[in-house]
Amino acid sequence: MTLYNALLLFIWAFLESIIWPIPVATILLGIVVSDPKNWFLYGLVTTIGSALGGATAGFLGKVLRKRILEEKAFHILRKITNINPENIKKVEQEYQKYGTFAILLGALTPLPYKLFTWASGILGYDIIKLFFVSLVARGILFMSEAYILYYFGETVFQEYMSLIKQLGVVLFVLVIVYGVYWWVKHSKEFSSE
Repeated sequence: MTLYNALLLFIWAFLESIIWPIPVATILLGIVVSDPKNWFLYGLVTTIGSALGGATAGFLGKVLRKRILEEKAFHILRKITNINPENIKKVEQEYQKYGTFAILLGALTPLPYKLFTWASGILGYDIIKLFFVSLVARGILFMSEAYILYYFGETVFQEYMSLIKQLGVVLFVLVIVYGVYWWVKHSKEFSSE
């Protein structure tokens, strides 16, 4: 059963980092509750699966970059993000400066991590660096979740998750406010190019 659980966590974490909408933390919670003595294995496997999935999404973003930036089907996405072939160099430069922070933000908060992994590939962020930043950040998240559940039990873990969600919401709001501020401040630069 342990091997089955580990394989399930690995596949789920891998796919969640690319496209799967249901967070792997929900599965990790159930598995560690049912088999707490293997918390370390489950946290580690989830971490590795997530980091490899993130690197895969980054690679796919890099491969599909031209289509995403040029095809009509992605017009709305380009409009919303203000990323287009004309201003891509400027956006890439900004992402090279702040990409690590963006990946950490996506990996450690309830924000959709997969958006940051895809964006990293599209914006030319180094895939190896993406993997290692993801490995550290997702390791902090999943290993701490598994350990807290193992050590303190399900009740304390639920309180921990509630606190993380509240902090995540506050951080999400701050990111949105800053994003809107940054967009307003820089949108004239992008449109003039």
